[in-house]
Amino acid sequence: MPFISYNAALTGEGSDDLSGNRVLYVAWHVDVEGPDVRIPSLIDSEVRAGVGKIAFGNDITSGGILTGDAWQPAIWLNWLQGQVIADPQDLDGTFGRIVANRIHWAFSPGTQVTVYVLGDNV
Repeated sequence: MPFISYNAALTGEGSDDLSGNRVLYVAWHVDVEGPDVRIPSLIDSEVRAGVGKIAFGNDITSGGILTGDAWQPAIWLNWLQGQVIADPQDLDGTFGRIVANRIHWAFSPGTQVTVYVLGDNV
């Protein structure tokens, strides 16, 4: 059964554990726009540049070859409020899942983003 596996107001750069090991979707809201955040287009007041990014990954130390966290491609936060849904991977069209038990973020100075992750466990 899916549950909120992470919910936090984040600033700067950091990493943290998720309480699940699979991600169904992530949603965010930019609470505070730092001085480097800008509106790149006059035709859409919701779009932002310079907010920062998040990424999902895993501690791969248990594999015995590498030590530490490994990250999937970054998700750049280009909206004041947005979401990313894992791609459907099953033939029946159910939600796909990103296999991950860690989250990493890096936001521009003075920026605060509240992040919500909906996930589950294998």
